[in-house]
Amino acid sequence: MSNWRLKVKYHITGTTHSNGYCSDPGEKTNVDYKKTVYQRVSKDWVREHCGEDGEVMYSGLALLNKTDRECNGSGYCGTGVKWLALEATLEKVTNLKSQFLNEYYSSDND
Repeated sequence: MSNWRLKVKYHITGTTHSNGYCSDPGEKTNVDYKKTVYQRVSKDWVREHCGEDGEVMYSGLALLNKTDRECNGSGYCGTGVKWLALEATLEKVTNLKSQFLNEYYSSDND
C-alpha cells in the first residue's frame, strides 16, 4: 500500500431528503457544507496533476469534482449534491504514534 494520499477539501451543495422513500420523499432539505476527505491516487495521476509542491493543479481539481446523492434510495426523488473540490494536496501518511514512541523512548535513554 502506498504511503501517499490526497487531502481534498470539498464544498458540497444541493438537496436531499431525510425521510420517506425516493418515490415519496417528504420534505426536501438544502445541503451546504464543507468536508475534507482523503483518497488514494496513482503515480500517473500525481505526475499529471500535481505541482512540485504537491498542490493539485486546476486540471486535477476538475477531475475530483463529482455529483452524488445523500439519500439512500433509488434516486427517483430527483435530489442530488455536487462535490466541488476547493483544494487538494498530496501528503505522506505517517504513523505518528510510532514516531512519538520512538522519540520518547530514545530520549529516556539519554
